[in-house]
Amino acid sequence: MKADLMKKASVLIGILVLVSGCQKPGPIELVDDRDDSNLIQVIATGSDADSIFATSGVDTSGLFNSRYYAKMYFSHVYYSLQSRSDSFMQAEAIFLDKTNPVVWNGHMLGYASLDVGEVTLEGDTLPKVQHKMKLGSTGDTTAGYQYYMKNEHSTGPHDQYHWNGSGKGPVGPFNKSGSSAPSMRVTEVDPPFIPIDAPITLRWKCTNTYVNLFISREGNQVQRAWVPLIYLKIRNIKGEIQLPAKVLEMIPLKQYPRLLFTLTSEAQSVTNIPGYSDDVLLHSASIHNLLLNVGP
Repeated sequence: MKADLMKKASVLIGILVLVSGCQKPGPIELVDDRDDSNLIQVIATGSDADSIFATSGVDTSGLFNSRYYAKMYFSHVYYSLQSRSDSFMQAEAIFLDKTNPVVWNGHMLGYASLDVGEVTLEGDTLPKVQHKMKLGSTGDTTAGYQYYMKNEHSTGPHDQYHWNGSGKGPVGPFNKSGSSAPSMRVTEVDPPFIPIDAPITLRWKCTNTYVNLFISREGNQVQRAWVPLIYLKIRNIKGEIQLPAKVLEMIPLKQYPRLLFTLTSEAQSVTNIPGYSDDVLLHSASIHNLLLNVGP
């Protein structure tokens, strides 16, 4: 992972794994007609949620919905940090082999992944890299291959996107397309910090029916990865949400000087490719990360 703060913020895409204080596996309705809580569901990560981020692993190679053994994924990421704003496009593909489990100290860690030949998105070839899995505190092990590409300042696919694969071994050539997620751009945060005992309003431009909000703290690891504290699914009726103080009270705000707010717009579909026995998840996302101070 990158060392500088902007890169660390983008790594959020692959590190959403826990929600503090959210023990139920399904959504929790916050119904109160006096504010916007009727538009918000609190969802535990690790549940069978719509957002691909809800079941993410610690490294980006684990970033796929747990119901699927293969995924082809891309995202447009915007980030607004205290020093500057920027954007990039990231794409990943991975095809796990259920016949090849990875076992360490008697525990199955997961599955090795397949080499399916050359994989392209909109004609751009995704570099093939080793798929690594962590062995506790002892290091990593290599378990096949995955595909990963990151383009700075790239617009990437538009309304439709197209994946192509050359095929290799039992997996045949494929040509798949899907719909891109509607763009998500945050336009205003009021106040421009996280209040301790008052609501905060977020406004955005996005046409998706639902948007997702993850609020994360900075981790204690050397790489300072972001760790989620809460995941909210919001009905996008007004192009804005006022987060009630009772929602923010779920977060121990006084423990953290700043938090990362990540709003996502997502779209997904399921397909099959020749020679691969399981469904393949096609997923796209538009993401806006904002780093906000706690208190003025």
